[in-house]
Amino acid sequence: MSTYSPFTPLRSVHFLLRWMGILLTILVLSACGGSSDDSDADPDGGDFGSDNPGGNTGNGNGTGSQGGGTGSQGGSIDLANYLVPATNGTRSFDEYMVSDGTVSPDWSYTEVWQVSANQATLTDEDNVVTTLSIGNSELTISSWGLSYRIPRHVNPGGTYQDSWGDNFRVFGPFASRTFSVGNSSPSRTDQDVIIIISHDADWNDIEVGYYARGLGFVGGDWYEDCPSNIQLTLETQYAQLCGSYYYSEILQGNHSTPDNNQSPGGNGSTGGTGSTGGTDVTVNPTTSTTLIPASSSACSGNTLGSSGDLVAINTPLQVDATIINSLTLRYDMDVFFGEPTRKAVVAWEGSGGLYNPIWLAEVHNPQGLQYVTASGQRVFASYLAGSTPAAGAGFGFDTTGSPSWSQTFVTLSGSNQTDFGVSADEAKNIYRACFNLANVRLLRFNGSTAQTLSN
Repeated sequence: MSTYSPFTPLRSVHFLLRWMGILLTILVLSACGGSSDDSDADPDGGDFGSDNPGGNTGNGNGTGSQGGGTGSQGGSIDLANYLVPATNGTRSFDEYMVSDGTVSPDWSYTEVWQVSANQATLTDEDNVVTTLSIGNSELTISSWGLSYRIPRHVNPGGTYQDSWGDNFRVFGPFASRTFSVGNSSPSRTDQDVIIIISHDADWNDIEVGYYARGLGFVGGDWYEDCPSNIQLTLETQYAQLCGSYYYSEILQGNHSTPDNNQSPGGNGSTGGTGSTGGTDVTVNPTTSTTLIPASSSACSGNTLGSSGDLVAINTPLQVDATIINSLTLRYDMDVFFGEPTRKAVVAWEGSGGLYNPIWLAEVHNPQGLQYVTASGQRVFASYLAGSTPAAGAGFGFDTTGSPSWSQTFVTLSGSNQTDFGVSADEAKNIYRACFNLANVRLLRFNGSTAQTLSN
């Protein structure tokens, strides 16, 4: 049984979906109210879309509405893409207790999702069914005859309130993000991630949830006994400010698990990344740089975008039993009817099985200089490759996708994390000036940080 008390009104999106049936039953019996829980909603069920900036990253411009609320019409994040898995399936999670840096396994559980165009249902291990209905401007979560609504569209950095008056903030989307239990292990890295930080004012609990586009909830921390005036930021040290311990949950698959009662360890240690003792890859570009030209028209139509084959410059690499001796990325980035398009596939030589390779390539001008933003950040490309073949089996298959201009290129932050640090205008100027990719590196695969061979 989970150490989470079913009498505790957990207010996060994911925890709510798991516990809503129990919680609403308790609410009915105790006559505590007829709404529900949190997850990107706004004041007393009526004024969705407050979208106050709430900090340095805020850029809210939500419009809101009366009479039940329709959410922020101008919000750039569609929560339906992140809160709901893209396909039907069974998902299993591991839960841990983290106390003084020691990570202790607590329990595991399974949930079943059924997803359609306008609705998704989650069935927990007690056969309690929660329904999430997807409207044009709001999401409605229902169970046991009761429901509540949240805005479907929100803005990054904005501060919102749910229908019970509790605050939450949404950060991202991040091109890739790593969630780690106990800040070390187990961990997993996913692409196109948002982070939702919610505050239960009644119980002074904080939940930090990671949601990957198309996967839903992939990991999160839950803290009790937090200060009532605690700040909802990515930099806040909740483990230090809240109670003496906290709980973490992580989606099973693509991550390593520590032994019972082992504290987090370094590379190759008992509680580490699960590799065989190599060194985590690092990105240290040496290419000279140039600013992105403003309003350039130097690129002719028949050379707009770029394509080709690139051999990874940092192989051989390993994760657990998989060794990559060499990897070639075949990419294509172009434009169609004024929108960016892209696809990528890989071929590799080595041993073991390979999935979810995360690559990073420098974005160069035609003269071989790497573009940098006005703030001095180097510009890279990184996006999901198509199907991954077996070693020595040639290239996989991919279909063309079209990101938004503001998510076409990435910048690199600490610990090899990528962010969408290139604005839409800067991305368009890169296309207008022509570009190609170079010096591709493999950062992660099989859910773990790639490591150089120990020998």
